[in-house]
Amino acid sequence: MFPQLVSELPDPFPLVSKKHSGPFLWIAAPGHYEFPHFDADDNLLAPIVGRKRVRMWAPQDFERMYPNRLGSKGRTVQFQVNGDAPDFDRHPLARGLRCWEVTVEPGQMLFIPAFTIHQVTSIDPCISLNAFFGDEGKNDFLAKLCRPPRLGAFSYWLTNIAEQNREVRKRARACVGAGACRHATPGQSITPLS
Repeated sequence: MFPQLVSELPDPFPLVSKKHSGPFLWIAAPGHYEFPHFDADDNLLAPIVGRKRVRMWAPQDFERMYPNRLGSKGRTVQFQVNGDAPDFDRHPLARGLRCWEVTVEPGQMLFIPAFTIHQVTSIDPCISLNAFFGDEGKNDFLAKLCRPPRLGAFSYWLTNIAEQNREVRKRARACVGAGACRHATPGQSITPLS
């Protein structure tokens, strides 16, 4: 978010050795909230100033939280159920869902596992950091995602990425078919890089 500050700050997550992205700096007014969503990586959230309320739902409940339609843009999958005021007439499957709620304060850090649905609300004016990371080893993280309780949510996320790129694939085929691309001509085969 502010790359020019990175060199001036110590690593806020020194125990995390396999960061996928971050740290990210978030500045929010009181009452600001992120719709329920899940991230594809494990996540650490650390408020610096102000408190945040975090509500979490289990990954296996993702269908009962009414995910946005496949192909919705973004790195995350967002959900239609409002954790502050669920509308059970519109979202009847959300009735009876188990929700965990915690308030995270400066000096504390919250671990949010990959594909855990969460809604974050700033209680006070808030400045916080978060970073996304994976497990040690070559394939441990992917192996974890391919087992219950995350498998269904992971599959939906992966399908969402494919749907997001459906139009890109169509345009690329049309471009090649029309001879409009500089790097490919109709009928030309493209050899993948090894």
